Amino acid sequence: MTYNMLCSPMLTNEQIKFCDAYLTAIPENLENMNKEDFKNFICETFGISPEQLAMSLSNFRLFYNDITCIHCGIRYEIEQPLAFHKLPKNPHNWTCKSCKTFLKRSFDFNLTPVRHKPYSKALN
Repeated sequence: MTYNMLCSPMLTNEQIKFCDAYLTAIPENLENMNKEDFKNFICETFGISPEQLAMSLSNFRLFYNDITCIHCGIRYEIEQPLAFHKLPKNPHNWTCKSCKTFLKRSFDFNLTPVRHKPYSKALN
């Protein structure tokens, strides 16, 4: 599995390191952890507060290179820790949220031209 990071230039190397660890680490004793325990584990490991982690994560994005939208090609974003994240059922046939929304729209294909009055005449 390969992924790309996108982060704000305001983040320090340490902040990038703990954001990456939060999203990609899979602890050995995972079966005994829930998301809250995992968040606390990362905070304790790096000596940060949950608020510092949340602020840093708001300026950090992680994308899978191996899963892309079949319509627009955008990469799949990892929005929660991999330890608790379920990948798409069919990663080779994944559609992103934007494309799903666009494809659900109904379109009016009645393309009759609409004539508008010139602006100066419309005021008279």
